Amino acid sequence: MDQINLFGRHVKSFTDLDVASGNARSDGRVLAMFAFFLPAGPVHANISFDEPLLPAELPEVPQPMEWEPPATEELQHGDLIESLEGRTVLIVASGRQRHGFPDALESVATALGAPIVADPQCWVVGSNTIA
Repeated sequence: MDQINLFGRHVKSFTDLDVASGNARSDGRVLAMFAFFLPAGPVHANISFDEPLLPAELPEVPQPMEWEPPATEELQHGDLIESLEGRTVLIVASGRQRHGFPDALESVATALGAPIVADPQCWVVGSNTIA
């Protein structure tokens, strides 16, 4: 990935530090000092390594948790719905969801009179969804 001037004008300074040249330490010090000159602000140091930075051992990937959504009837009469009744609520949903999620979410939104702002991946389309 080309990271030269990745942050553009949003940083005070950019330096491409060449670790192999032996100047990286002094160039890095200058860049760090520049970050603290008034007005202080962010700087970008691009540092190339021969190999990517990796931990000695990669952590084990956790298994996804199993979750079954409650039935729509349970949601309409649950503590959450009751605790939110009469309050101003905005429902925000994103990402891919399981089968039945759009209908359940629409049911909750209808019960609360709440609008839904949803990522298109959710497939939530209904009378409460803001397009």
